[in-house]
Amino acid sequence: MAEEGTKQPKKSARQRIANKTRQIIHVLYNSGNINKAGLAYLRQSKSLNSPKAMMVLPDIMRFMDVDMISRSGEPTRAEVAVFTAVRLYAFHQQSKAVSVYGPVNSDDSEEPLGKQIFTVLRELRKNLKTRQALDGRVQQILGATNIASVNNSLNQLIRIIKSADLSIPIDYGLLARDLFDFQMSYEQANRVRLRWGQQYFKNIVDDQTDNNEGEK
Repeated sequence: MAEEGTKQPKKSARQRIANKTRQIIHVLYNSGNINKAGLAYLRQSKSLNSPKAMMVLPDIMRFMDVDMISRSGEPTRAEVAVFTAVRLYAFHQQSKAVSVYGPVNSDDSEEPLGKQIFTVLRELRKNLKTRQALDGRVQQILGATNIASVNNSLNQLIRIIKSADLSIPIDYGLLARDLFDFQMSYEQANRVRLRWGQQYFKNIVDDQTDNNEGEK
């Protein structure tokens, strides 16, 4: 694990966002000794400004690079992206002993590989009985134009995944990267929405292809 708060100039901001999110999740999961109180505080916090979020602020800030941290008290794009992804993980991990996080790519043979969230949702789309309702939820987020709407829709989608009890870990680091991209500009938001739509609606189920696309 990288040193806390260390700058990594050779990596892009979006790569660092993904890595910081993974580090925070690893600390919260703690090899199965889950920080249940920390996850509960995250679930009760709508933003990094929330009073309950202050209880887990040390676990978040210890990994954030200086250029990611707000100086005004208004969370930066990086802080919003990381906090949102970690909070969604907290909802997904609730009442589960096995980690619901898994990287799309990993050199660690002991860590289960995961998938991107909209690839996991595509698995649920196979159920014809619930496809129409799920499509409606996904199309709602694909039409969202602000990060608040995206966050709200993602929360609903994570609850659907949790209820379905799928044993497919999600790469919350890549989700944080997407959320960071979404906030950059209108053009970047369009690209994120397109990626999500492609992952969800495409018919070819090829895990290796999904994995290779994960770090683009």
